[in-house]
Formats: sequence, structure tokens, C-alpha cells
Amino acid sequence: MPEVKKILFPLEFAKISPAVVPWVEFYAQQFNAELHVLHVVPYSSFLGTPYAAEIFKAQDEAGLIRKAEQSVGHFINEHFAKPSSVVTKCVSGDPANEIVKYAEAQGIDLIIVGTHGKHGLDRSLYGSVVDLVLRYAKMPVLCFNPAPEALKA
Repeated sequence: MPEVKKILFPLEFAKISPAVVPWVEFYAQQFNAELHVLHVVPYSSFLGTPYAAEIFKAQDEAGLIRKAEQSVGHFINEHFAKPSSVVTKCVSGDPANEIVKYAEAQGIDLIIVGTHGKHGLDRSLYGSVVDLVLRYAKMPVLCFNPAPEALKA
């Protein structure tokens, strides 16, 4: 029978992220699983992301990683009930590839990811990290869209 000992929450700094946290904590508690939070600083090819301005401000990749680590720490302290029990990691690269690579390397059993439910031009231009993670992850991926009303417009 499958066991869930490690859960990964790929964190992006988006409005939906805090709404996903209760689900992440719920599943971690239900399975008594170790919780991992990974943030990927996108390569500059993702210039449409909020990192575009930061790329030009930072001197090097290490500076971006340090800034991301601070932001992740702040997010975890603000939104998680037991922040000290969360394993964190910040890397740079292609988000989908880095998420799958981290999950495999750490022996993650379940990935819980928030999705924006993008469609139309946004999806065509930027693709969907969640779609790629769903395609390439060897473990189950639970997707949660905390704002489905945005799709009704």
C-alpha cells in the first residue's frame, strides 16, 4: 500500500499561495508527512513573471536566491502553523523541471500545487508549470485552484 511520508509544496509568490497552505497542512497532518517547500527563481526567459524587475536589480544568481530564501522564510512564518518543521529550498531554473527534479531527489510522495487556471493568451504565452509537472512527475500531483470564480468571467 502506498505511503505518503514526504509532501512537496512548490511555492510561487502569487495571490493564490496563502489559500493553498491550509490544504498542504491538512494533508501533511493526515499523513504525518514531512513537509517540503520549494521555490524556483525562474531563469530570465520567464521575463513575464514578477521576477523580471528583480533580475535587473540583482548582481548575480546568488543574490536572487538569497532574496528568495528571505521571502520564503517570511511566507512560511506568516502562513504555516509550525514553520520550524518545514524543509525549505530555493533554486533557480525552469520551474517545472526543478520541481520534478527536486521531488525525485528528495523522495517526495505527493506534490500539492496551486494553479491559477490560466487560459487563452496567458496560457499560450507562458504555458502551465502545473501541466508540465503533471506530465513528468512520477508521484501523484494534487492541484488546487482557490479562485475558480475568476474563470467564470
